[in-house]
Amino acid sequence: MPVEMEVDPSGWVEQNVFIKGKPFSFDEREYLKPIYDSPWPKRLLKCGRQVEKSSTLCNVLVQEAACSAYTNSLYVSSSQTQTSVFSTAYIKQTLVDSPALMGSFYKPGNGMYIDKIYEKQFTNNSRIYFRYAFLTADRVRGVSARDLNLDELQDILIKNVPIMEQCTQHFMATRRWFYSGTPKTYENAMEVYWKRSTQREWVVKCEACNFWNVLGERNMQEKGLSCEKCGRLINPKNGQWANFGKEDAEFDGFRISQLMVPWVVWREIWLNYKNYPRAQFYNEVLGLSCERSSSLLSQMDLIRACSAVNFPMYMSRPADRYYQSLHAGVDWGAGQGSMTVHVIGGLHDGRFEVIYMKKYDPSKQDTSEIVTDIARVNFLFKVMRCGADWGFGFMQNQELQKAHRTIPVLKFYSSATQKQMVNYNKKTDLFTINRNSVISNLINGIKKGTVLFFRWREFEAFSKDFLGLFNDYRLDTRVMYFNHPADCPDDAVHATNYARTCAFMYARILRPGHAEN
Repeated sequence: MPVEMEVDPSGWVEQNVFIKGKPFSFDEREYLKPIYDSPWPKRLLKCGRQVEKSSTLCNVLVQEAACSAYTNSLYVSSSQTQTSVFSTAYIKQTLVDSPALMGSFYKPGNGMYIDKIYEKQFTNNSRIYFRYAFLTADRVRGVSARDLNLDELQDILIKNVPIMEQCTQHFMATRRWFYSGTPKTYENAMEVYWKRSTQREWVVKCEACNFWNVLGERNMQEKGLSCEKCGRLINPKNGQWANFGKEDAEFDGFRISQLMVPWVVWREIWLNYKNYPRAQFYNEVLGLSCERSSSLLSQMDLIRACSAVNFPMYMSRPADRYYQSLHAGVDWGAGQGSMTVHVIGGLHDGRFEVIYMKKYDPSKQDTSEIVTDIARVNFLFKVMRCGADWGFGFMQNQELQKAHRTIPVLKFYSSATQKQMVNYNKKTDLFTINRNSVISNLINGIKKGTVLFFRWREFEAFSKDFLGLFNDYRLDTRVMYFNHPADCPDDAVHATNYARTCAFMYARILRPGHAEN
């Protein structure tokens, strides 16, 4: 819901912010003013590429820091490069170029103030912290901020967003969130938050037939931006924001496409329309989501993996099937649909067999109860090792190790860039896994029959976690990675992977490398 504000942000920005030596102006950018001046404490920008998304976020951050003394702001993007560029090429450059800010609000070189890439403190004692998060939110932990600004939201795993939102818990009454990014699939984080917004669209009136156009593919003609009803040319300046979501939505959401910006060269837009893959044109030009490709695993793949031997789900170490060693995996859930999943399995005739699974809802059970039950079951199965995710489960892993006593808890940390499948760092006592490699290996194992599950009627309840997996990509680096729909968690996949990795390392099928740092 909207709140009252004493400051007119757009007016302040015009008076104080300079871009490339010239005062920032909303001339030709009138559509941006409602974004700056929105009274909603939570705002969302769903944008195509090159529509001044980063400039807008920069100006909002600077305005908030300058007008709110002793206030912390947190900026998070999906990559180190993106965060570094935003801190230097946008925030610092804007401060240096703006005479009203340079030397008064911003004093680089002064020992009392901080001027680093990942942290800046100003003369009014407000601060901006710069972080990045892709597979984990670990770098964000420990930061307390009133304002949370997430950039390239589409490339941040959605299960990490609630963790970052916890950074504003001490400012429940005054906190402000500003999320922005370029949409991809309908299952992506951007689309999930868009559904929670006012969903404002720039609608343009056709002067010939008085039809109001919501700018999109139907307005594409070689001659120029055209009315989808009568085909006459339309001018995006003759537009206004229209609300297509709920008036009392959580976020005030705005979609900005390349079709509405003043510097658009129509010939280039048309060439992109003809030459880009449909999904890329929808995402990067129109600022719209597009359907994703099919899931990587089918229900038939999983049914085959369950029916190959057709053994039941065991509730203690099986007496009718021999395993030299059994291993457990735990993926800690954060609640809000993300469950804690406990998996136990072992190697049998060269195949990894999952013989036990259980889901716990952290929003309905205390962490201590979940930890106690996992330890109890691990003792029943006499597991040799238990692998668990280190990121969200930092405290849970410590408690589980205390409850386990003699059963080691191996802590796994996910990496998107590590070349080796698994590395061990003795100093931190962490196993770093190449997330793409290990999940790809697991998927191939299921398809080829080297990963088996207990019978289908018991496994079906866990199958959704596997069926939701799909290939996603990062727009900034074009790197592929595995993702899942926001309403379909993948907790069982990771728990299975941790148990399988423990078994492979114990049997020396997989030998981890060693990292010093």
